[in-house]
Formats: sequence, structure tokens, C-alpha cells
Amino acid sequence: MKITLAAFAAAYLCATPLAWAGYTQGVDEGTGISQNGIVPVPGEGVAPFWGGNSRNADGAIATVYDINGRTQPYYNGGELFMSNYEYGGAVNIVEDSSEPGFGDVVGYVGGVCVESVCNSSPPQAAVWSAYLGFINLHPAGYVASMAQGLDGNGDYVGWAQDNGGLLHAMVWYENVDVTELAKPAGFTQAVATGVSNPASNFGGYGVAANGATHPIAWSDGSNGLAANDVLPAKATSGVIVTTDPNVFGGWGGSYTSKKTAGQYHAMWWSWFNQYNPLKEVDLNPAGFTASSVYAMRTVGKSKKPTEVGLAVAPSGVWHAMVWQSSAKSAVDLGALLPAGFTQCVATGVDESGNVQGAALDTSGIWHQMAWWKQ
Repeated sequence: MKITLAAFAAAYLCATPLAWAGYTQGVDEGTGISQNGIVPVPGEGVAPFWGGNSRNADGAIATVYDINGRTQPYYNGGELFMSNYEYGGAVNIVEDSSEPGFGDVVGYVGGVCVESVCNSSPPQAAVWSAYLGFINLHPAGYVASMAQGLDGNGDYVGWAQDNGGLLHAMVWYENVDVTELAKPAGFTQAVATGVSNPASNFGGYGVAANGATHPIAWSDGSNGLAANDVLPAKATSGVIVTTDPNVFGGWGGSYTSKKTAGQYHAMWWSWFNQYNPLKEVDLNPAGFTASSVYAMRTVGKSKKPTEVGLAVAPSGVWHAMVWQSSAKSAVDLGALLPAGFTQCVATGVDESGNVQGAALDTSGIWHQMAWWKQ
């Protein structure tokens, strides 16, 4: 089984918020988002964040279409410089500890251009560093790559694809020093999606010997950094999509099992090591059939991380969701959409609890959307 980049969600509707946190009405941030900037349905094309739409305290990113139909990376409403590349995408953002008030952005570029002539090419991992500027991170010897997660100290994670089509989990330490993260025994592929500060805890997913996708947590143990298959007992598949890049608070993603009727449920995995057992919390809100976490932050003085993502109703429509590490804490942001919007998804959250996402208008166009925490 190969991990593919496919099937992006396209039908989301939203309903009424619950009570643990208050948010302002959603604000259209004036940027049209490409379909590559919308997260895929959990479990379909399990490489999440082909594009991106996230935020930190300094600002927001998005992947948009240009007038020629090519994806382009945007930061605070402006296009990011890509050197001599035809297309690109912004996937994730974290404040740079060496440049307070500015964000590092990771993602991808592709289509090498020489004197205005561009050659088609697969995506290559890239970073827009507040301190060092644009850097192509693509490792030598691989066909394609992408950077998906980062902390504030110049550490990035993602994947690289070999000539046989297999994906390898990669980490770039201190901007450029790339190394492959180990796979659990018997796994054929792996992808890293999140890294926490300090860079000793990583999250992602991989393909097990039976072809199923399993969540993988890399954490410090008695023998150094270890790759742990953290698929819940009796579950059939799952992915870790994100972790808090600033203060490690576990991992977020989704899983599926017979108990969930084959539907993906949002999941939070707690921090663990040789002294602390792993804790797993199903975040699927009551009344919803499926869900997934796509971003998380430890907000303010709270000891619990805040997770954001999606939940799907029995009718099949989707709702932007916010959690605080329990299903009962779920807040549905859809009721706070401005007039003219009918559907929404949450894909990013900053250190103050402000939520980034996307909303579909009545003309069928996706817009970058933000909900500000009161």
C-alpha cells in the first residue's frame, strides 16, 4: 500500500457552539483558498496538509490559487517569495524564537524555472525562515518531499519519497541538518507531521506490515528517541496530524475501529515515557459520526491543550470544531459564520486560542476565516 495525496473534503456545514469558550463571529480574512489549502477527509489520502491554513500569534498563512491556477504560499495576505519556482504552498507556521514577532513557515515548492521557462516537477520541502529567508529543504536522492510541522527553534518535520514511491519520515534540525526518523519494526513507510519544543517528541503515521495506517509517536525513552506505534487497542487505523510546537502537550489526530463503525474519530494522545503510561481520549462529539484533530496549542495558562479540527454530522455535513482534550468540551464555530457562508473547517489555533480555518460561501468559493477567542 502506498500513501497517496488525494481526496480533499468539499462539503462542510456547521451548527451551534457549546459553552466552555466564547468566540467572536467569524471574520473573512479576504484570501481565497485553493482546494489544496483544505485538509482532506480523515483517512482518505492520509497525508494531511497538502496545502495549509494555520496561524500563530503573529499572523496567518494560506495556500491559494493564482490567476493561472497554480498554488501559491501566502502569509498575512501577501505572497511569499519562492526563488525560481512555479508553485508552492504554506503548510504550517510557528513564531521564530530568534526573531520574536515573526513566524517561520514550512511547506513546499515545485516547478523549477529558468529564465521564465518552468519545468514540471514534484513538490520539494521548503521553509520561509524569519531569520534566514527562503530555504529549499529537499534532501538529495529523493523524488519528492514536503515539510509539515515545525517548532520555534528551526526544527522541521515532514516526508521524502524515494524512487520506489515509499515515504520516509524526515526531520531537519537547526534549519538544514536532515535525518530520517526510525520506523517501528515491520513498518514500510512513515511520515512526520508534528514536532514539539524541545525537539524530542514527534508525531506522525506510517504503514504497518498488514497495510494499515497507524499513528506513530516518537519520544525520548531510556534508550533515546524511540518510534512507538500508538494505535489504540482494537483500533484498525489512525494518524497523528499535529502536536503543540511550543509546550509539549501530547498528539492530536484520529483513529478508526469497529466501535466507531469504521468512521474516523478525533483523538488526543497524552505525553508519555518509560515512567508515564499513554493516555488516549476519543474527542468525537456526541451526535457526530466522524471527526479529526488538525492543529493544537496549549493556550494561555491552561494546563490542557486546545485542539481544532472537524466533526461530521449523520447527514454527512462538516463542522469546524474546537476541543479542550475532551469530547464534552467541543465547541462548534459554525453558528458564528458571517452572512453568506454555509460551510467551514478549523485548521489552526494560536497561543491565545484564536482559531484559523476556511469557510465556503454560497458561490462555492473557499475563504480564509478566523474566529477570535473572547
